[in-house]
Amino acid sequence: TAEIRSEHPLGRAILAHARNQGLSVCEPDTFSYTPGRGISAVLDGSTVLIGNQAWMVDNTITVPEAALANSESGAGSEVFVARNGELLGTISVADKIRPES
Repeated sequence: TAEIRSEHPLGRAILAHARNQGLSVCEPDTFSYTPGRGISAVLDGSTVLIGNQAWMVDNTITVPEAALANSESGAGSEVFVARNGELLGTISVADKIRPES
């Protein structure tokens, strides 16, 4: 739901996956986007942050070393997700390499 207004390709991929899984997606109460960092949305009274590590740091979200190790593996992009000041986890997004690349 937090990604519904996102125009970022990663946000669109997350939203498409959620819909493919049959998850319900609705409009957030509020939505704001900080370029190069992430989004903030209020959903049913909870503040949800989705974005990169810098966005979490900007919002004083503690990111454990294990989550940082995953994001630095180079296997794709890690999107961090937090709710009400607490990191919930990460979403890994990777694109398949096309044969003609």
